[in-house]
Amino acid sequence: MGTSVPPDIAEPGAGTAAAPVHVDVPPAQVRVVVENGTDTSGLAATAQRQFAASGFVTPGLPANSAQRTQRTLIRYDPRWDRSARSLAAALPGAQLVAAPGQGPVMNVTLGSDFTRVTPVTAVGAVATPAGIPVSGDQEVSCG
Repeated sequence: MGTSVPPDIAEPGAGTAAAPVHVDVPPAQVRVVVENGTDTSGLAATAQRQFAASGFVTPGLPANSAQRTQRTLIRYDPRWDRSARSLAAALPGAQLVAAPGQGPVMNVTLGSDFTRVTPVTAVGAVATPAGIPVSGDQEVSCG
């Protein structure tokens, strides 16, 4: 039987607003699917609301993962590594797991270490329409 979301996991807009962390890729260009990798009921829905409040695109419904994990995991296609790093800034301590061929949508499996989504903001990023992932994040060597 799962537990409910503990009070120390803040809802969007609750408590004192933290200063945003600066990232290369704007959250509006990063798509995130959220899964709960814990026994805490409602954790993925809480995190999804926090991602959306922080400007990330959250397609689909939050889900429960078949995998239980202590540490929050971010699965990403290495072609979108800059987007993955921007997402990782919103989840300090999360482990990045390369998933070649996954495409532009990042998959977050929340671990028991998850407390909240940290606000992020893009600095010096090239503007593209919201919801369009930044492709070609990874530098390619032609040598």
